[in-house]
Amino acid sequence: MDYKLLQRLLRSSAIRLLRKDNAPFIIYFLEKYFRSSARTFVPFEELKILLRYELENLNDQEEISLQRSADVYLGEWIGENFLTRRIRSAEGIEEIILEPSVELEKVFSWMEDIRSLEDKDVIGTESRFFSVLNKLKEIVEESVSDPEEKIRQLEFKRDELDLQIRKLKAGEQVSKFPSERIRSQYVYARKEALGLLSDFRQVEGNFMEITKMIHKKYLEVVQKGEILRFALDGNDELLRSEQGRSFQTFWDFLRSERSQEQFESILDSLYSLEDVLELDSRKFFRNFRRNLREAGSRVNGVVTRMSEQLKKSLVERTLRENRRSKELIAEIKNLVLENPLDFSQTDFYSLEEMDVRFPMERPLWRGDPEETFRTVRIENTDEDENVFDILESIRGIDLEMYEQRIQTLLRISPEVSLEKVLREYPDDVCFESLVAYVWIAGNGEFHSLDDSETFVYSVSIMDHPSEKLAYRIPKGTYRVGHL
Repeated sequence: MDYKLLQRLLRSSAIRLLRKDNAPFIIYFLEKYFRSSARTFVPFEELKILLRYELENLNDQEEISLQRSADVYLGEWIGENFLTRRIRSAEGIEEIILEPSVELEKVFSWMEDIRSLEDKDVIGTESRFFSVLNKLKEIVEESVSDPEEKIRQLEFKRDELDLQIRKLKAGEQVSKFPSERIRSQYVYARKEALGLLSDFRQVEGNFMEITKMIHKKYLEVVQKGEILRFALDGNDELLRSEQGRSFQTFWDFLRSERSQEQFESILDSLYSLEDVLELDSRKFFRNFRRNLREAGSRVNGVVTRMSEQLKKSLVERTLRENRRSKELIAEIKNLVLENPLDFSQTDFYSLEEMDVRFPMERPLWRGDPEETFRTVRIENTDEDENVFDILESIRGIDLEMYEQRIQTLLRISPEVSLEKVLREYPDDVCFESLVAYVWIAGNGEFHSLDDSETFVYSVSIMDHPSEKLAYRIPKGTYRVGHL
């Protein structure tokens, strides 16, 4: 054990209780009216009356001097975490109840262990050994995942049961536990049951801690529309935790009608045994089931409270955010009223309405008017060496064909104009061919292109031969020496 951990543990409520001067009376009184009475809680007013009665008896006997009132002592025990105060609602009536804390339950268990040393009780080594052995056996059997191995285990159990049945049918006497083993097993079971009841307070505490972590996680979400979903997710996350899964399995068993009937049948058989009745005439386990249900309901209520608290917290946070938004809007309005906008400024832009235009509003294209001119112009001819490749990729333009035409005319004359080339080869003239002729004129070493002088050339539209497009083309001149 860690030294610092021991220091912290020695400051716990359980140790503080044992160090008090009147510790014997406190333990005696609380053990009598809680554990010995098999009660998980006592109403505050009832416990106050019982404490007043006990104080009067002790003071009359002059065995101990406790001069303060019952109210003061109960308040002190609650403050020192020996008792826990709650409000319990039953049939529409609320009352304050007191429960033993986890630390007080541990003190009760310590006292019982120490008492067994003083009384030199017989230690049921046989029953305790077999209890441990059965637990280990259960772990091994329930951890098998191989179907064949599981079948072998079940067949072995079946063979053992068949053997016992054959022996009984053959007249063999039924073997049963001896009295000492019945007693030791019952004491062991009762001790475990008391431990379970006290552990429920620890389970509830664990649930509270898990709830705090879930709250911290989900409160970061402020979207109002997600409040319910995150509240439900919080419930699922709580039940998916290791503590949640263990409790849920127990709670499902406890709520099962079949389990209730089975448990009741076991108790009927149990308290028909004389050895058990001699040990426990109050029939502890009759109240045990009721105490379990109360403790389980209290723990289960943590889930419901968590959902309600989480939802409430998220709603409150959303409302706070909404209020803050409204405050900011109000501040903006006040600023606008105090400092009106100057619409005379040139940098102010006003948009009365959005101009929406749909594709179907556009008219159908009817072609350009005959007098419309398109200018064919190529600039910065020396900058891009890839223009040649681009031209070749446009509708399959064959620049070599156009250059051959130019060279054919240059064999007749040392200088030919672009306008003459178009007149000599008018059959396949189109926009692409015009671009090609212009590009050759602008890029040839001995050719020239003059943008200052232009001429107009009309081209027939392919689908409408009667209609023409007019292009304004720069003056191009081709000379002998190229290629």
